[in-house]
Amino acid sequence: MKDFLVNEVFEFVGDFFEKVRTRDYNGSSIEAATRCFYEYEPIMNDGITEKIVFTLYIVDSMLKADNRIYVGQYNLVSDAIEKALSGGTEFDLSVEEKEKIILLAHKIKGQLSQLEIIYDPKGR
Repeated sequence: MKDFLVNEVFEFVGDFFEKVRTRDYNGSSIEAATRCFYEYEPIMNDGITEKIVFTLYIVDSMLKADNRIYVGQYNLVSDAIEKALSGGTEFDLSVEEKEKIILLAHKIKGQLSQLEIIYDPKGR
């Protein structure tokens, strides 16, 4: 990632997520995550590393507050996890940052089977 360090992404994604969840979406983690995906889409389109890192951090922020996930978000994070863990993705990260992202991918992968999948993103 040319413009951000992984720790910076962790901080600003988490802060933005929490801000919009409490201020704009009355505590809805699903809607806040959808907003994050929308806001960060231009950055995520810069490359596969950005897409994986931002997706993992958005979903990680969401899972800290909820055990539900919208089906579209589930599909995005499943794809990001697969790419992160496959070994076939060339990350534009330092070795330490890559290890951090792989650990996060494993953590979220372990949580996915315990989540309720929601088919209406505005469902509460």
